[in-house]
Amino acid sequence: DLVVTADDVVVEPGVAIATSGAISMTGRTIDVGRRAVIEGGGDVTLTAVASGDTVWDRFRLVGPEASIQLGHAARIESSGPAGVTLSSTATMENPTNSTAGLEDALDELLLLLPAAIDILQALTLLVSEVVGMLPADIATPVQDGLTEISDGLGSAEAEFKEAIQGEDGDEDNIFDLPDGVEAAAEFGRADARVDVDNGASIVSASDASLSATANSTVIVTTEAADGYLGISYAASEPTAQVRVFTGAVIQAAGTVTLSSDTNTVLTMRTEVNDGTSEETLGITTSFAQTDAAANTTVAVGSSITAADLEMSATNQRNVQHVAIAGGFGNSDDAGVGATLAVGQYVANALVKLAGHVDV
Repeated sequence: DLVVTADDVVVEPGVAIATSGAISMTGRTIDVGRRAVIEGGGDVTLTAVASGDTVWDRFRLVGPEASIQLGHAARIESSGPAGVTLSSTATMENPTNSTAGLEDALDELLLLLPAAIDILQALTLLVSEVVGMLPADIATPVQDGLTEISDGLGSAEAEFKEAIQGEDGDEDNIFDLPDGVEAAAEFGRADARVDVDNGASIVSASDASLSATANSTVIVTTEAADGYLGISYAASEPTAQVRVFTGAVIQAAGTVTLSSDTNTVLTMRTEVNDGTSEETLGITTSFAQTDAAANTTVAVGSSITAADLEMSATNQRNVQHVAIAGGFGNSDDAGVGATLAVGQYVANALVKLAGHVDV
């Protein structure tokens, strides 16, 4: 038997791997290159597993990604009793919160800011040199204006950093909230996919199974017992895809199973002024969003030959959304309480069979 385990498994283009026993490969990503061959006398099992946090990367949210890619004209063949199994699972463990996420994104911007300012200052100097060739009555006021722009860009960098990071020795920055206001936001996503590219083939003496599962859990709790305003936002976005592209071929003596599944959990609780404070005003506003997508597609020009074919795409969702506002503090006067809870829950499940099937 051959067992391969790594963070990222790569079978280089044109490489052939053949054993009389079973073949097992496990990693976060598995990439079988163009015209590569994996041939096992036993079962062939490729398992992509990714778990981790959702983070900001280059101004976009990135969660754990598990993927299996069977490249152009690559081939997997199995003579084992279970056949060929390609399974991809991504699980989001810790969402990113809004403050940390924005700080990370702005830190990236701060790294780019000096270079951008240097370029702009160089351009103003270049324009100033060109303008200097004009008559003095025209050139002088223009050059003065360009100098002001250049100086302004220099001070803008310092002011921008001060606004984000605060002054030296001062913890105040743009992320600080007024007294009595509590806010929280969490973002979570996970992506899992199995792709069989153009011209790739899977041949099994028994069954062939391709599956992708994405799990995303987000929990947000905002409590302001002594406050008057609570704001919460939560988003959970799992995506699972199994895609058989044009020109791909799957042949199995048994059953071919193609499935994509997402599991979404979103729990949000926002509570302001529990009645023990002196505040007579309590307002909560919360927004919860889920966007789950499960896609199982077989493209035009692909081919599946098997005793049976099973295709599915499913989304499972568990949402708890609670908002509580108390406006009756320890006083003789009744206060004011208001809540606003908004939810947008989207789930798309797609099964598309457009290729040739012989069962």
